[in-house]
Amino acid sequence: MSDPRSPEPAPDEEAAAAGGEAPGAVVADGADAADAASGASAADAASGAASEADAASGASDADAASEAADAASGAADAASGADGDRAALTAAERGDTLSPARRLVVRAAVIAAIAGGVAASVLLARGVLEEVPHLVLELTPWSSSGPAVALGPTPDASAVPSAGTATGAGSGASASPTVPGGTPTPTSTFSPYPYDEEWQRLADTAARDDAAWPVLARSGEVRDLAAGQFVALAPRDTPYSLDDLIAQGAAQRIDDRTVLVTQLVFVRPGASLVIDSPGTTIRLASHAGAAPARIVAWGASLTLSGTQDAPLTIVGWDDSLDEPDVDASDSRVYIRVESGSLTASDVAFSDLGYWGGPTGGLAVTGTPSTLSSGSLTRVTTDGLHIGLYADDTTALTVTDSRFASSAEQGVLLGTRATGTSLDGVTVTGSGADGILVRQGVDDLSIAGGEVSGSGRWGLFADGTPRADGPNPNGYGVANSTGLSIDGTSFHDDAFGAISIEGTSRVVVTGTDVDERGIGIRLTDSQGAVDENAVRVADGRGIVFSGALTSTRASGNTLSGSGPAAVSVEGGAADVDQLDNSTGDWSVKWEILIWIEQHPLALLWALVLVIPVLGVAFIAVRMRRQRRIRELVESTTIALARAEKEQYEAALRGEPELVGSADPLLAQHGLAEEISPLLAEALAESERLDADAELVVEPVTAAAAPIGAAARAGDEASPAAAPTGTTWLVGGPITGTSGRWALAAAAPGAERRPGSRDSEAPPVRPAVSAPPPRLRAAAAANGAARHETTSAVESAVVSSGRFTSVEELAAAAVLDGGKPIDSVARTLRVPTATVAGWVARARRLRGLL
Repeated sequence: MSDPRSPEPAPDEEAAAAGGEAPGAVVADGADAADAASGASAADAASGAASEADAASGASDADAASEAADAASGAADAASGADGDRAALTAAERGDTLSPARRLVVRAAVIAAIAGGVAASVLLARGVLEEVPHLVLELTPWSSSGPAVALGPTPDASAVPSAGTATGAGSGASASPTVPGGTPTPTSTFSPYPYDEEWQRLADTAARDDAAWPVLARSGEVRDLAAGQFVALAPRDTPYSLDDLIAQGAAQRIDDRTVLVTQLVFVRPGASLVIDSPGTTIRLASHAGAAPARIVAWGASLTLSGTQDAPLTIVGWDDSLDEPDVDASDSRVYIRVESGSLTASDVAFSDLGYWGGPTGGLAVTGTPSTLSSGSLTRVTTDGLHIGLYADDTTALTVTDSRFASSAEQGVLLGTRATGTSLDGVTVTGSGADGILVRQGVDDLSIAGGEVSGSGRWGLFADGTPRADGPNPNGYGVANSTGLSIDGTSFHDDAFGAISIEGTSRVVVTGTDVDERGIGIRLTDSQGAVDENAVRVADGRGIVFSGALTSTRASGNTLSGSGPAAVSVEGGAADVDQLDNSTGDWSVKWEILIWIEQHPLALLWALVLVIPVLGVAFIAVRMRRQRRIRELVESTTIALARAEKEQYEAALRGEPELVGSADPLLAQHGLAEEISPLLAEALAESERLDADAELVVEPVTAAAAPIGAAARAGDEASPAAAPTGTTWLVGGPITGTSGRWALAAAAPGAERRPGSRDSEAPPVRPAVSAPPPRLRAAAAANGAARHETTSAVESAVVSSGRFTSVEELAAAAVLDGGKPIDSVARTLRVPTATVAGWVARARRLRGLL
């Protein structure tokens, strides 16, 4: 009988030295077993040492057996001490390079940076950042010891300080005001309300004009205007002319065709001014620091005329620059008729007006008791603040006129502009609505003409009541009635062609609409929309909205794209649709329209939305990876603990039970029965094995476990190997004392120098090659399991103990005591599949 410590090479070692492969070669000594487990547990070393002691127990050489026993005892002590230290992997071993606190700080910083960028962009776009200095001043803590700052005079010490003064000035006492009882209160800075000072200056100028004109109309003079700054035309039997203005010094001729008006021309009640000068250009001068040369007829009549071939031209003029006054911020000149009449034919107005309606450029206004009237024929305006403003008028007619490039509205009809007629009117290039109709306008007729290029709606009419009950201003509660639009063309307006709200007796017929957004919209209105040609790109053709809407839509031809050709929404129920042609309309989702209208939306989504979703995805993935790591760790530790217990039992000389108990069943008190799910999975597993011609031979208790050294006197390693080899799809399985493992070590693997049993050759079970059909079945089964994510495979392989997800799942259930459904959820594998794996492992372990 040979000495197991002799240097004679074992058959496997000879095969390795010859360059051949010895099937089933593994490294079995205690130190190499711990290394093969990749640091999973120090109990692997104990298992190898236990096997070594078992092998050495039959040796005749007492010294060899004693030495092996000593090695086993030392390994057991090492395993016992390492078991508590390696109960869980460290953060570095798991690959966690950042602590949870630092990781949380980094994520919070990234989210804060993204949110801050979005907030700053929104605030900057809305101009909020400009108010930050004011906000800082408001949030600055007050100091009771500092000087009080105020902006107004203080009548007495007990009064609340007003803007403009420093409270307590001239005294050495504290400037803080007091309340009854002498308790000091904080001193306010009385910061003024923020507003645009330039706009307020224009509003104040317009208000002074409105206040001065009635005084000038009654007395012929006004305190704010010195002599030489204005001329007031008193009533007389004959009308005044341009020559009269020149004679009175209000105007001067530059040449035969040009007249410069240098003073305010005010036509008093009962007087009349007629300027009939075809081909003449009248310049209304805007003086810096002096009264602009405006023309105002108050309770009087104003007539301006030229000819079609030689129109009269009236232009606002900047005399300091000697060019047209295109800057409305200097209170430009304007023409206004109040409570009188305006007649203009073949006249071209340009560069007039500022601020509001009455001062907007060309205005016809009145009062509720004294309405104005007017007639405009072949009139053109260009560059006015408001092309035409009419308020408190009656029977105003505008024919064949053109209003272009107005800063605000092309035509604005204010309250009580009754009976207005716009015939053949063209409105183009308005900064806001092309035609704006305010509340209280009745019997408006629009025929022919064209509205295009408006900054908002082509026509917007608000006919809702000005009040819904008693009110301080005494407004009525009736809505507007009478609005007719016939044969007008609308195109290229920003919001759409026509929007009518709260108006009765609406008739829209024969119009030609070519817009983006909305063609025609009626809200809480009553009337008919008939025989119109509506073309809309990316919007709605005709929209009826509001519970008060009662309309008819018939004979309309609608083409374009958008959510709907005719849309009934907002509670509108009383809508009749008859013979409308929608064959050329294509439905397009509104979300797609919105994205096309906001081309940067997708970029913002990439910058903001996708990172947010990515954070959520990463969080879910990290949580799943953490569960997989925990499963691998707990299973590895359970296996090491079982090996340690087996080793300790071997030292005590207790018999090893093979195939007599199932840890999972024993844990739940089910050692004598199997759940129906496992029984069904076992039957299915057996059927698959039969189909694949698997060769299953039970592993007996006499089989030597992996890592056992040759007993003393054994002839060769193969003789000590188990008599049967079990092949599982994916690799060979060998029985090892109540657990199963894959013999995956490379043949001829070298042992670690200096190990305890380096002198003894390893003995391992012989493994035969699988049959061809089994290899095909293994390949098919591996392809079916390929759907398991790379994260699981990575965690399984990195553990050093498991070579497949199936091994991990079976070990987690049988050795780790994990429920089947919990393991299936963690590995994202069907529960039935895990149950089949467990049943197969039980059979191979001899537990079934």
